[in-house]
Amino acid sequence: MKNVQTGKPPRTPRAASKRQEMCSGAPPRTSGISPVLLSLVSFSSGQRNEKKETGPDARVTDFRARLSALGVCLALLATPEFLRAQTTRPENQPDLDAAFKDVATILGVEGVRKDEVFTLRLPRDDQIVFVDDNVVPTAAGLESVLHIYWCACGGYKSVGQFVLFDYEANDVIDALRKDYSGHGALFEVGTVSPMFLNDRPRVVSLRFQGEGDAVELAKVLRETMKWIGEERGKRSNQE
Repeated sequence: MKNVQTGKPPRTPRAASKRQEMCSGAPPRTSGISPVLLSLVSFSSGQRNEKKETGPDARVTDFRARLSALGVCLALLATPEFLRAQTTRPENQPDLDAAFKDVATILGVEGVRKDEVFTLRLPRDDQIVFVDDNVVPTAAGLESVLHIYWCACGGYKSVGQFVLFDYEANDVIDALRKDYSGHGALFEVGTVSPMFLNDRPRVVSLRFQGEGDAVELAKVLRETMKWIGEERGKRSNQE
């Protein structure tokens, strides 16, 4: 039904209530907002609600106000409360240092942590690789790289690359995709491709990904490593 005088539909109670809240200067709903952010919003609102003036002097005043607001924001970001919030571990995140220490122990390799990612490098220095009859230094990328990290989804994931000689590839694929627990394989193989042209012995790059418990992921990677390099030779001699 339209208003007889204005010809416009009447305001709904909800819309009118919202407008009254905005005009009355009542503080906004703040559920779930940190005190630091509230301070920033409050200060910014105060700057916006001040009486606006015109002219060159007004522009200078506005610039100074904005500069002052920036200083206040930087000061608030440096408060102990804010810094503590940045370094506090989320409630559902486990102790990553302890988990990554277990991973390094299982794999027998020292790793490096950066943020939520733990990286281990396994150089392939057990054989000399030639490309176009020239030696490829191990440091030029002849290394397997394994990453295990904490995902925002609430679990551990793993991605990486094994650098293999062609005769190792099939056994490594089988070891990665094997179901060791009876609850399904933890890893999938993404790609297997040549790493070089005109190389001897032939080198391949195997990319993989997986998810599960950090320790269980490490155990699968450890079993896989038994089919690579010197450990493969020892395994063959035993069999």
